[in-house]
Amino acid sequence: MTHIADFDNSVEDVLKLRLLGTYEMSFGSGCLSDFGSRKAQALLFYLAMTSRSSSRDTIVALLWPEMTEKAAKNNLRSTLTTLKRHIGPYLDVTRGGVTFNRRLPLLFDVERLRIGLQTTISAKNVREIWSTLELYQGELLQGFQIRSAGPFEEWMLPQREQLRSQTLRALEMLTEVCIEQSEYSIGLAASHKQLALEPWSETAYRQLMRLLLATGQRALALRQFEICCQTLAKGLGVEPMAETVELYQYVKVGAIGSSPSWSAGMN
Repeated sequence: MTHIADFDNSVEDVLKLRLLGTYEMSFGSGCLSDFGSRKAQALLFYLAMTSRSSSRDTIVALLWPEMTEKAAKNNLRSTLTTLKRHIGPYLDVTRGGVTFNRRLPLLFDVERLRIGLQTTISAKNVREIWSTLELYQGELLQGFQIRSAGPFEEWMLPQREQLRSQTLRALEMLTEVCIEQSEYSIGLAASHKQLALEPWSETAYRQLMRLLLATGQRALALRQFEICCQTLAKGLGVEPMAETVELYQYVKVGAIGSSPSWSAGMN
């Protein structure tokens, strides 16, 4: 079991990993900025995100696919020595493989996000959910690249997309719950975060328009429809869906014969 503390807590001798957005690492009071190579960093990231032991052959294939087996395993031994020097107890190294030691205190944004999404979403506590989703400060390992390690990139890309997709789904759900519970400030923040991640999401635009209308910001709600149309036309070459146009008409004139079902209680 991983012992996860709060990022704002001052914990001595704890490994801190921020991999969502610009990556940062520290151990205790020291910043881990120099591991000697990007591949040492990549190995740490891979092990931290992997819950099982990784064989030496697996790691070699991941990070040194173009080298001979002997040269690649020499590089792995050197890299493990470097990592052990920096974060010693967090790595369990045996002949059989390498495992990230999850029994020690750890501040790890990816793990906190994953656990938070599993435990807070069903409770519909908007403040707890928003606190979890704020951990997503950008895509996984944004800007991180290493040479001659195609398999690492192939492993990282689906991890990155999965975290992004899970966050987007949670943001959409959170925004809807905020509308239901009249938690407008968090709802507005969540809808803006959705659109920052996926600017062409009509669902997010509709949610934002509803929130702005509910908070008396009709002009801004109408402006969001214009931005939606421009974004869809420029990025996808399409027009907004009928549902989005219907909402625009409702916001513009206040009624369209019969109010849309979602508008109940908002007037």
